[in-house]
Amino acid sequence: MVQFYLLSILLNIVVGVCLFSASSEAETAFDDFDESPRKKALSKAKNVKETLKNDSIFTNATFCMISGVLCAIVGFIKLFFVFHVGTRDSGLPVLGDFLPALFGLAGGATLVLCHFAESFADHELPDFVENILFRYKKYIGCVCIIVAVVHFIIPGFIIF
Repeated sequence: MVQFYLLSILLNIVVGVCLFSASSEAETAFDDFDESPRKKALSKAKNVKETLKNDSIFTNATFCMISGVLCAIVGFIKLFFVFHVGTRDSGLPVLGDFLPALFGLAGGATLVLCHFAESFADHELPDFVENILFRYKKYIGCVCIIVAVVHFIIPGFIIF
């Protein structure tokens, strides 16, 4: 289904940018390292983050919530409907769509849970969510973008 292929790519990129721009500066600080390449990478990441935070739609909570829900739904649907390239049968076609579906689910769930944690501060989330998804949401966003770009360039790419 070409429609879900396109939606998966677009929503993975949007969710990746939302997660990257929503990560706090404390998560990007490299306190333990004084190496100059790390400081250069940190300053570049701060410049990109400041550009994204200045009146950007990617920092709007409603936009991030809607795109997170849509990305999780499309990721779930992509687990069952696979995009075939050409007419050949590759044996296990689900492997080519597994990573975009998996990171669509992970990125969408991270955005939805971040919105839930900000909106309902009274309720506690499990430690797994706070330790893994919230702490590494910048990296989840970057991987969502990378997987979407690779999936766009090479649609039937089988990782395994």
